[in-house]
Amino acid sequence: MINALPVAVIFIAGSILIPFFKGKIKSFYLLALPVLAFINLIFLPQGQSWQMKFLDYTLILSRVDKLSLVFGYIFILITFIGMIYSIHVKDNTQHVAAFCYAGGALGV
Repeated sequence: MINALPVAVIFIAGSILIPFFKGKIKSFYLLALPVLAFINLIFLPQGQSWQMKFLDYTLILSRVDKLSLVFGYIFILITFIGMIYSIHVKDNTQHVAAFCYAGGALGV
């Protein structure tokens, strides 16, 4: 049973909603998304993995162990700092690309 979502899904799915926000709500959302991902990562149990069967292969979408947790904390912290730095940017495309990039980095 899946207790929580993979962090990559939170970033990539969350990036889709960015163009719908404006002003201070958008700024809050840009900072809240990494915080939500960090909270999700804290509650992921070690040893949990998400797997999928595809053409007689088992694809491991995500696996939680000590090393992946450390890298996850670092990447989410970097994403949060990057959002603080880029919060003045009005172009939604750059924010969407940044969250997709962070989600891709965490989903590897």
